[in-house]
Amino acid sequence: MIRKITRGTSSVDGSKTIKCSITDTSKVIVILDIAPVFDSSSYSGDSSDAILFNPSVYLKSVSTTGITVKGSSQTIENTLQGYFYEINSTTITFSYQIIEFM
Repeated sequence: MIRKITRGTSSVDGSKTIKCSITDTSKVIVILDIAPVFDSSSYSGDSSDAILFNPSVYLKSVSTTGITVKGSSQTIENTLQGYFYEINSTTITFSYQIIEFM
C-alpha cells in the first residue's frame, strides 16, 4: 500500500538535496526523469551543427529528510566537422517522484 507520493521538478548542477519527509527509507522508490537537451550556446556556426549532449541525473542517497541527487553531462564530439566540444558545468532540469510504501 502506498503511504505517500511526492512529485516535482528541479534543476541540478553538481549535487542537490530535495527536501521532503520520509518515514522509512527502506520502503522508498525514487523515479528521476530527464529529457534530451539541445544546446547551441557555445557554438557560433550553423545551428544544425550545434552541440547535443546527454545529461544524466542519478540518486546518491535517501534519508528521512529528503533525497540527494547528482547531475552530470557528457562530452560529445562532432565527427562530421572534426570539431570537439566539451561541456563542463551545465544545469540539468529533471522531474522526480518519491513513492513511499507502508
